[in-house]
Amino acid sequence: DILPMGALRGRLIRDLPSGAMLAVRCAASDIVGRLPEDIQLAAANGPKLCVVAGPTASVSEFAARLETEGVTTSALHTSHAFHSAMMQPIVGPYVEAMRKVRFQPARIPIVSTCTGDWLSDADAANPEYWGRHLRMPVLFSNAIAKLLDTAERVFLEIGPREVLTTLGRQHVDLPRRDLMIAALGGAAENPS
Repeated sequence: DILPMGALRGRLIRDLPSGAMLAVRCAASDIVGRLPEDIQLAAANGPKLCVVAGPTASVSEFAARLETEGVTTSALHTSHAFHSAMMQPIVGPYVEAMRKVRFQPARIPIVSTCTGDWLSDADAANPEYWGRHLRMPVLFSNAIAKLLDTAERVFLEIGPREVLTTLGRQHVDLPRRDLMIAALGGAAENPS
C-alpha cells in the first residue's frame, strides 16, 4: 500500500520550485528565533546541530550572516527545501491520496520524528499526520532522546553510511556510544 505513496511523494516534490537546505552547528532552540520569515527549521538532528530550509537565495544570505557571527554552516546537496513552507502546496494532494490507504495500528512501538514522541495508533492511521511529515521539521534529536530515556537499547543503522549513527552518538556519553552501530559502515565508499 505504501510504496505507491512514496513514489507519489517524489513526483509531487519534483514539480515544486527548487530550494536549499543548510546544516547549522547550533541547537535548534538557538536558531528558530533568528530565522528570516521565508526560512524554517527543517530538522533538529542533535544537541548542537540543526538544519534550516527555504528559497536558495535566502538560505545563502542567511548562511553568510551566520558565518560572519562565527556559526559554522554547511550547505546540503539537495534539490528542494524539504520540511519547509515550500512543501506546503503538496500536503493537501498527498493527504488526499493517503486517504485511500488502508492503515493498521503499528505492531511494534515507533517513535515519531514528527512529534519526538511515541507514535499513537490514532496518528499512525491518520492521513493528516502523514501529510504533516512533508512540512514539519524532523525532530530526530527529540526521538533519540525519547528512546534513550527508556530501557537500554542498541541502535542499528541499516544502510550504506553512518549518518544516523553519527547523529545518535551526539546524544550519549562516551561509554554508551558502542550501543550505536552502523551495520554497513563505509559501504558507500567501498561497494564491494
